[in-house]
This record gives sequence, C-alpha cells and structure tokens, in this order.
Amino acid sequence: MLRTDSSARTGWQKRTRLQYLNGQVPIENQNHLQQQHVDHKIAEALLKKGTNNAYRTWTQQDRAWVDMVLHLPHEHGGFGVTHNTVSRHAASYTTNARFVAFLGTFSLPAQQVWLPGNELNDSSTWVAPPLCTLKGLHQRLVQEFDCTDQPAAVQPSQPGVGGAAAGAGAAQQPQPAGPQDNGDGQLILPQLNRLHEAYKRSQVASSASSSSQDQQQPPKPTIPTQKRVTQQLSTHWGPFKALRQHYAGSRFEQQLQLHLPQKHKATEQDSTLRVEMNGLEEQADNAKPRELWWKPLSWLGTLRPTTANDAWDPGLWQTFFSSTLGLEVPALSSLPHHNNQPTAKCGCKKFLLDLHGDHVSTCTAHSGATKAHDWMVSILGPLFRTAGHQVRTQFGVSPSDPGRQKRGDVEIVSYLQDAAGARNLVFDLRITHDRYGKSAQPHHNGQLTHPQ
Repeated sequence: MLRTDSSARTGWQKRTRLQYLNGQVPIENQNHLQQQHVDHKIAEALLKKGTNNAYRTWTQQDRAWVDMVLHLPHEHGGFGVTHNTVSRHAASYTTNARFVAFLGTFSLPAQQVWLPGNELNDSSTWVAPPLCTLKGLHQRLVQEFDCTDQPAAVQPSQPGVGGAAAGAGAAQQPQPAGPQDNGDGQLILPQLNRLHEAYKRSQVASSASSSSQDQQQPPKPTIPTQKRVTQQLSTHWGPFKALRQHYAGSRFEQQLQLHLPQKHKATEQDSTLRVEMNGLEEQADNAKPRELWWKPLSWLGTLRPTTANDAWDPGLWQTFFSSTLGLEVPALSSLPHHNNQPTAKCGCKKFLLDLHGDHVSTCTAHSGATKAHDWMVSILGPLFRTAGHQVRTQFGVSPSDPGRQKRGDVEIVSYLQDAAGARNLVFDLRITHDRYGKSAQPHHNGQLTHPQ
C-alpha cells in the first residue's frame, strides 16, 4: 500500500489482501466498497501532504479529477497509484483466464475432476463460479471497453488425406502468439472457447499434409497482461471519460497532457549524440530504427523511505505535487489575495505572485532557477566521471558560444567520435518553464509557451 510519512516520502508495500480479493473472489461477491474505501483513503493521505489540507475546500468534481490523475498509470500521465476499483476487474479477468489456460494443459478426465460438467472448449457449458465470472467480464470488456475477440479459426475447404490424421491428434506446427492490440487502441481478447489452448505446447508436424493444414490455423490465443487490461479499463472507464470531457482545455487537462510519455527517434539528425546513436543501431538491412521513450512521472515509482537526507522537504513536496496537478501552490495561496486574485508583489517589483507559481518559476530576479541550475551542474559532472570520462567544470570549460565568449557549464573531453576525430561535448544548461510568467503582455501569463 502507498503510504506517506511526516517527511513527505512515499513507499510501497505489497497489497496481498486486496490482490487476493481482486483476483480470486467473484465480482458479484466482492465488497467493492472496500476497494473504493482503500482508494479514497490512499488519495486522501497523499492530498493531505501534497496540498496542506487545501483539498478540503475543493468542489466534488475537482476532487474527482485529482483522484483520477493520482490513479492513472505513468503511461497516461498520472502518478501511478493503483486504482483498486478499476484494477480489480483486470485482476479477476487475467487470473481466471490463466486458470482456464492452465487446466487446458491437463487431460480431459483431469479437467473434469477440477470442473465437472464444464467443457473448456464450449463456454455455453460453463456453470462454475470462476468461469461465469470470466464470461461476464469478457462480455463487459467487449461491450464497454473497446475490446474485440481474436479472429476465429479458418476451416480448410478441402481437408485432403492429412485431415484425418490431424483430426485424430496429429502434431501441429508451432504458431506465433497473437498480438494484443489492433494498432488503434483496441485490445484483442482470446476467444473463450479457445482459452484452453493458450498454454498448450505445439510440436513440429511429421507430415507435409498436416503442415499444409496447420498453415490455415490462426495464431495461438494470447492472454493479455493484467497491466494491459488495466490500461484499457482506465482509458475507457466511464467516470474518467466524463471527467476528461468536462475539463477539456483547462489547466488541469493541460498539465496531464504535459506529463504523457514522449517518443523520440534515437538517430535524430539534430541530436548532439547522433554519431553515438548511429553506432548503436542494428546493421541489418531490415532493422527497425530504435526509439527512445521518456515518461516524465515514472521516477515516482522509485521513491523509497531510505535515509533522512533523501526525505522531501514538506514545502518542496507540496510545490511539486500541486504544480504538477495544476493546483494552487500552498506556499503562494497562503499569501494575501482578494477574490482568488493575488495582491502580493514579487521582489522584482514588476509582477504579482500568481497562485500557481508561474511567475516565481520564471522571474530572473527572485526565483530558485540559479540554485536549480547549480544543482544540475553539480550532479552532471560526477555522473560522467563515474563512467570514466574526463570532465571539466567552471573556468576550465570551453565557450559554448565563441562569438559571445560565453562559457558552458560542463565539458566532457573527447566524448564525440567521428571521421574528423575526437571532439569535446559542452553542456550549457538552462532552466525552462512550461508557461509564461513574466510576459509584458499580462494575458499571456499562465498560458503554455508551446501549446502543441
């Protein structure tokens, strides 16, 4: 279970009891209020630390939006806190589907010992509680969550001589596993009548005739992972869809979009490291170019309560938590304001301190930009030294802009290698913000600097 302590640190513990309830107990018998209660209490603990109790004054819809973002996975721009109300369906589906696939590896008499009167290859005969639960979930996934059945087997029009042998139990050619996605976000589910084949081992055919027939068989059924089913549920969950529609275009929705995963081609020509990246590419003619993924909030999954030095300062955690979600920063909302508008002026004497922190994040006179910049420099140099590189800092760094004689921050000696020989790599670090905060045109402040 996710927990927070007085130092605003987070840690994970195993959810053994909830995992059992979610995966093993039939849906109609689950006390789903227990799952909802756990989700609510976890979110409330995070909000208490992250907003300094400001969440108590929110509207019901604002609270619902923040709860959704906390529970969304990192792939969707969220904080990645497990949503038991949603994931219980994914846990139950995958657990029961794997159970059916496991029984499919047994002989027919052994299957009847486990599930008497239930034919695994005919879902219309399923009366056992786990199988009925699986049928209900499968139907709901198809009807409500943009899932579809895997294509049915193609029956040969002229079986030929080898057909009898195949029907009598001849060995089959190995078949590749079917994909889980259609490419358009639709999740492919194995047919219920073929689930029992998912874990069966295939053997190489002993005759050309059986091999010819097997080529017309569809891929083996593939049971999607619980993570993939949970993602599908989160994307098409009714309350989540309503919230996305209600907050479309708002600061809340913009912040969520800013934290979606980003994909970049590894060999981008504008990259400083294009030579190194090209050297790491596969040399085969049909090799697919590598792609690099960055998930802005995935680092939250590594937070652990280790030492006091690793603890977050409460004010820092509140600023990160609130600004990431698009909320008012507690340290700023406590300053004088009237009708939700700031009245306190920044030390630069030019702008008021907006409650979301856009100005303090961009003000060159009074902000933490210099401190953050120096911290990054202090981390980057030792990082490359541990990798065996010679690093220059401060006055030993070459100018990053020879025309202006402006020095960089960190220089890696002989890092770049190409046909012209070895070259140094110079880093000139900058601190940026996603929104305008000190524009001479007041209506720009608070808006995204790069909306697209």
